[in-house]
Amino acid sequence: DEENKDNDNNEDQEEKLLKKRSREEDRLESIFMDPGLAVHLSGVPQYLNKDKLWKELKSIGVDCSNVKRVQRVNFAIIVFEDQEKKRDGIEKILEKGIKGSKDIKIQIQNKKQKIERSDKNTNKSVMKKDIRDVVSPYWNIPYEEQLSLKKKELIKNLVKATKSIKRESKYNIPDWVNTYTMKNKLCCQLDPVIIPSPQIDFYRNKVSYTIGKDINKNPMVGFTLGRYADNVTAIGNPEECPHISKIAEDIRNIFQEEIINFKLEPYDKVTKGGYLRELAIKTFTTNEILITLQVFSKELKTEEETNNF
Repeated sequence: DEENKDNDNNEDQEEKLLKKRSREEDRLESIFMDPGLAVHLSGVPQYLNKDKLWKELKSIGVDCSNVKRVQRVNFAIIVFEDQEKKRDGIEKILEKGIKGSKDIKIQIQNKKQKIERSDKNTNKSVMKKDIRDVVSPYWNIPYEEQLSLKKKELIKNLVKATKSIKRESKYNIPDWVNTYTMKNKLCCQLDPVIIPSPQIDFYRNKVSYTIGKDINKNPMVGFTLGRYADNVTAIGNPEECPHISKIAEDIRNIFQEEIINFKLEPYDKVTKGGYLRELAIKTFTTNEILITLQVFSKELKTEEETNNF
């Protein structure tokens, strides 16, 4: 009886595997038949930037025309020239895999769905978010506690650096990495004493503001309320951020008043349209100030528009 049960279990498992394989084959065939030439590749290691991923794809024989990659996320968009190269590329990725990835999955890339999801998330997920939590997350914590938290975060990053260097070096690991790994897993020695800053607030001498629109679609000079990789493009008002110098905030306020009635639109990351992109302000100990305004000049199509700008 036990032998029959084992046989039945084995047959059930084989049947499940066959069904799973059949579903996967049908899914891949739908990707091959899709007229689009871009595919969504998930399971990509975060340390593989665009250039490294492209190099990795070429090393396994994938002939693609473009790679779209956002840092610190585990997916990429792979674009092919034609259907034949798309089929061949997908088969090679699934057969040979991507270095450092255990679970690669390929899906159809739907551009329209991506843009709709972006607008939806921008309007709802950041509605009640405080910009200080994004750009200076320790702003409401006592300074002594901040130092303790920053030290723990620093130690964590030094451990990550050791692992990253070992992974990137692979067959040529520096001796000093092995030395520190054996002792405390840090990539370098850390001074046990953190010296407090004499100035806790308004200390930043350089600030780069993003120019865009806030959650109410009004022009705003400030900071993004989240990552573009998470489909967040709304800009938050930074007037209460504790790290910005008074001079930088005064200059930002002048620009903020001007762009409300400005004829040219702020740059839009989703539509790739608009003009004003970034305002950078840097102050010096010599009492000099450097102000840089970055624009998307391709949208200035005529000489008249350029002169007006």
